[in-house]
Amino acid sequence: MKHTTSIRLTVAAAIVAIASTAQAGSKLEKVHMVAEGIDLKPAILRANSNGYTTYENSSHTYLLRLFAKAKGANAVFLATAGSTHGTLVGPQDRVFQHSSGRTDGWGVYKKSVALPIKLNDTRWFTSPGAACESNMKAQMKKGMRKDAVLKKEWKVTAKAKIRFEASADSKVHNRNGRHGGSSETGSSLVAYSVPVICRAAK
Repeated sequence: MKHTTSIRLTVAAAIVAIASTAQAGSKLEKVHMVAEGIDLKPAILRANSNGYTTYENSSHTYLLRLFAKAKGANAVFLATAGSTHGTLVGPQDRVFQHSSGRTDGWGVYKKSVALPIKLNDTRWFTSPGAACESNMKAQMKKGMRKDAVLKKEWKVTAKAKIRFEASADSKVHNRNGRHGGSSETGSSLVAYSVPVICRAAK
């Protein structure tokens, strides 16, 4: 029977750690995102006698609740989300994209989404590999040998960078699809906690 030693996690830590809301502007009142539900599906890392190597599973699905509110007579016309170090520039970043089309747009935009993103394409505050390595160093400081750490399975937590962006403009511009420099974009960034299993070396 495989011996498993785990690092305790609170439910809150298993969902999300850090959130930042967009700056207030002339056309957007609020842009906000939170993790939705309890995400217990882990990222799994293989190990050998030298350390942690590759992912056993290829992707992770991030469960999110998106919210954006426009100011005054303006409305949200575009909502995008993905994993990135900076702004959501292109299709490779925008795992989720929702456009209002040539309509007035949304005074309030809110939606629950599930974003499947490859683990190798996810941008991290703390990657699964870094989390497993950090745990190994911590156990070695307590007196365990490296080979002893690698022979056991551990549960740790990684922190993924998930970004939500919302763009707003006047309803007239939304209807004719002409935004140019008149639109305003705000963003929300969360450190989404991903459970990680550091496999025992075979």
